[in-house]
Order: sequence, then structure tokens, then C-alpha cells
Amino acid sequence: MSWDERWAAAPPPGPPAPLLLSLDAVLPRRGWALDLACGRGRQALWLARRGLSVTAVDASATALALLAADAARESLDLHTVQVDLETGSLPPGPWDLVCCVDYLQPALFPALAQVLAPGGWLLFSQATVHNLARHAHPSRRFLVDPQDVAAFAIGLETVRCDADWRPDGRHEAWLAARRPPVPALRPASGRGIA
Repeated sequence: MSWDERWAAAPPPGPPAPLLLSLDAVLPRRGWALDLACGRGRQALWLARRGLSVTAVDASATALALLAADAARESLDLHTVQVDLETGSLPPGPWDLVCCVDYLQPALFPALAQVLAPGGWLLFSQATVHNLARHAHPSRRFLVDPQDVAAFAIGLETVRCDADWRPDGRHEAWLAARRPPVPALRPASGRGIA
């Protein structure tokens, strides 16, 4: 079954990933957000409802069309871009928030750090190899080794990086990291000015 067929048969998007909900109090409510491999858009819709201008990226034209219709019904500031992230390039930043949930492509992370605005957030949530102890899916090729996740934040300040059994019964790795903000300029002392 193709991704277009899967998304066409999928129910409407539910709440966002628990990682996002756990950070609700500190995530931005304005600015620009990028949702990678967005699927039906549960993260993208939640971020747009918060007030962010969201660009949602996926390889599935069907998922993007359904998401665009959902966003239009709510008059949300949400744009869709069809890109196969394994062969295409990221939409240029800078982004105040980049979200990557249930999509694993480690080679993408150095580029993600580069497209973040100063102070911008990178959020990553992915089932780990330990998930196979209780669930047959997703298969091993879609699972992350928890010890590898910290490296996804190279060049960023890690706010949270852990892996555990989550309330929904999945063993997930969560990463929340920020690009360091630009230091404020110190005011001139006035010395040497005539």
C-alpha cells in the first residue's frame, strides 16, 4: 500500500505527539515552524492553532491535500510542500521551530541545526529499538537506538533528551534542543567618543 493510499484511509488527525504537549508552556506561539514528514498534520495543525506560520512537508500529495483542506476550514496560516526528504532539500529557514515526529533520517539532522533561527527549537520523537519488546511495528528499520539521539543535537543546546515507555505504550526517544540565541550587544561605554 502506498503512502497516498494509507493517508486517504486514515482518520482525521488527533492530538499532537506527547513530546509537544509536554513542552506546551515553553514552545513559541508566534514565528515560523517546519513540520517534517507531517503526514495528516497533527503536529502542523497544533502548531498553527498556537499562532505559528507553519510549513508542512511530506512526500504524499494525498496527505498534504487533506491537511491543506483541514487548515483552510480553520483559516490557519499553514502551507504545504511536497518533498521526498530522502532525495529533496529542506525548505530554507530560518525556522523558529522544526518538528520531526515518527520520521527517522539521521543524515538530515546537521541540516536541521543550520536552518534553525537563533533560539529556535528542534523537536524529535521516534520509537526506539526497545519498542520491539512489546510491539511488532514499526519494524527495526524505522526505529532509533536511544544512545544515538543525543548526537542529533550537535551544535544545539539540549533541553531534553531521554527515552522511556510513554503513557501511550510506546518506547520513544524524545529530543528537544535549541539553537543558541544571538548574544545581546553590549552598549558602548562612551569612552573615546568626542
